[in-house]
Order: sequence, then C-alpha cells, then structure tokens
Amino acid sequence: DKHKLIYVCGNVLKTINVIVTPYQKGDVNRDGAINSIDASMVIDIYKSNNTITQEELNIADMNNDQSINSVDASMIIDMYKNNE
Repeated sequence: DKHKLIYVCGNVLKTINVIVTPYQKGDVNRDGAINSIDASMVIDIYKSNNTITQEELNIADMNNDQSINSVDASMIIDMYKNNE
C-alpha cells in the first residue's frame, strides 16, 4: 500500500512515496497465514531472549502485555484452531 508523505525541509515542501506493509497480529513469519508455525516462532523468540524489533513485538504479543511468552503462543494456536 503506497502513501504520500509531505514534509517541510527548510523552506522547501517535499513529497516522498512511502510503502506501508500492514501486518496481522499473530502472523509472526508474515506469510499471510496464522498457524502452528507462528506459535512455534513465538516460543523460539521466548526461549532465545534475542532482541526483537517493535514491529515484531506488536505482531507476536497477542495479549499486549509487552512481553513474548507461552501465553502468546497459546493464543495464536487458539486463533488458528478457530479459523480452520
């Protein structure tokens, strides 16, 4: 999805095109489907303690508590089962 961003740089008005990629909460691998692979990735993130981006946190943090854990994985599995 393309959007135009208009901003002022000094006394000059500039326009640039910005591509916005929407994400679906729970689609951790961003393949367009929410399934057990996404839940598994949440567990891997939790176990690894690696730093993740804010966007990755937004996608994987199903209960919006600002942490990634088994609760989020369980919620992804529930979402997957309910959409089958």
